[in-house]
Amino acid sequence: PPASPSQTSPLRGPLLSLPTAGKPGGVAKLALPARFEDNINTTCILVQYVLHCTHNRNTVIVIILTLETLMITYKKGDLLESLKDTQNKTLICHVCNNLGIMGKGFAQQVKEMYPSVALGFRRARLTLGPACYYAMTPTNANIYISNMVCMHGLYNKWNNPTPLDYKALEACLRNSLAYAKDIGAEIHMPKIGAGFARGNWASIVFILDEVFKDEDITIWEL
Repeated sequence: PPASPSQTSPLRGPLLSLPTAGKPGGVAKLALPARFEDNINTTCILVQYVLHCTHNRNTVIVIILTLETLMITYKKGDLLESLKDTQNKTLICHVCNNLGIMGKGFAQQVKEMYPSVALGFRRARLTLGPACYYAMTPTNANIYISNMVCMHGLYNKWNNPTPLDYKALEACLRNSLAYAKDIGAEIHMPKIGAGFARGNWASIVFILDEVFKDEDITIWEL
């Protein structure tokens, strides 16, 4: 029978009450019981199966069959500034277009801080994923940049409303993970694909889950 909002899961804590604006099967946040918090860095939970929704106009009570935790650490701050002097080998992944233009968003920040990375990327003339342009930054040998080519062109409201190619994104993330393992680097990234690429963040989180599974990654937001 349908559970009430006050019921709790034996493993994961209280069930969720989501506003109707939220879509069943999307991403929600859930406070984990204390016994999990020591071992899990993230509070990001994937709602995989929706068994029942109430018909109340104001809320949707979601009953969850299974939940997965993503090993994601979220941090607030400027990613590039915060890591510019790091002593840990680090791969910074971000989304780029297939035109070689780094003129907005995080790509522009990379271009301004590391002009040689942007120049090399433009000269490489890469096509959509799984192509990635990897470069060590000139000011810190511990920092590597992964320019992931998974945007088809630039955003245009009428002709190109969603430049992000989700299949290319997944392919680029898999390549970047393999590269990070090869060089022994931890992975950091901004909130990829949901800005000028106009991707859906809930869909992107599912891709992150598929690619990284038990791998630790850090996502930065300003």
